[in-house]
Amino acid sequence: MLTMVKVVWAPAKINLYLNILKKRSDGYHEVETVLQLVDLCDKISLKEIREGITLSSDNSTLPRDGGNFAYRAAELLIGELKIKRGVRIHIDKHIPVASGLGGGSSDAAAVLTGLNELWRLGLTKIELVELGKKVGTDVPFFIWGHTTALGFGRGEEAVRLEAMPRWYVLVNPGLEISTKEIYSDWKAISTQRDKDINLFISTLKGKSTGTLTSTGTLTSTSKLSDLLYNSLEQLASARYPVLLEIKRELKDLGVKGVLMSGSGSTVFGILENRREGMKIKSRLCRRREEWEVIVNRTLEVK
Repeated sequence: MLTMVKVVWAPAKINLYLNILKKRSDGYHEVETVLQLVDLCDKISLKEIREGITLSSDNSTLPRDGGNFAYRAAELLIGELKIKRGVRIHIDKHIPVASGLGGGSSDAAAVLTGLNELWRLGLTKIELVELGKKVGTDVPFFIWGHTTALGFGRGEEAVRLEAMPRWYVLVNPGLEISTKEIYSDWKAISTQRDKDINLFISTLKGKSTGTLTSTGTLTSTSKLSDLLYNSLEQLASARYPVLLEIKRELKDLGVKGVLMSGSGSTVFGILENRREGMKIKSRLCRRREEWEVIVNRTLEVK
């Protein structure tokens, strides 16, 4: 009997812009955000079994049950479609856990799309998105697979944006920060109504930031760097001062655009090119060995 196996990749995201507008009547928050996929990915293997769901990982801290978005996605799909088969999920974890990089949501999206292909279910992307909404607010973005997107509503609605490819340095101090915890600190007075997402999107397209050269080097990113914004950064930094320390270290090393992604704990910086990133990584790792430093770039979605 032929064993049915599917390998899928789950990319991380960063929030280049995140503005919390208000708290909704359903308990969620209304947001406007610009999301960017980067080429840091979890590897997920899906193997058909007779029945049930099992989950394993090289990361011992990951939940193996419904507390894991990937498990929950498989459970939802099997239940909704009344599938008489099971799946063994294995996650090779490369995206730091609870880091503001969307790893759990991306894993869930990869499981939904992967099982759709493995079992030839024929679900459309829109149908998969509707399932994804039931798992988590960021899951639909990863199902759509837009390299760059404008997210709104609870964050579950996404519209594709045109943007230039860029290099980034990601710094994670090893903290697992609860999204719920940080959002609970937010108050309406925190909203920055002078922030203009339209100006940010226009700049993101490259109209003010130069072009990509044949060597993969970007010209000045200073204009975009000035417009990076995250409503939650001040709140998270108040609870976890190490986030401010990371920002200071990156700026001290010459990184211009520095921002916390999502609700933390990862802080990223925009780079001119990979060479600059590797120099910064080397210097930063010598200063703070306990921090994880990753140099990557915009994910190329085919």
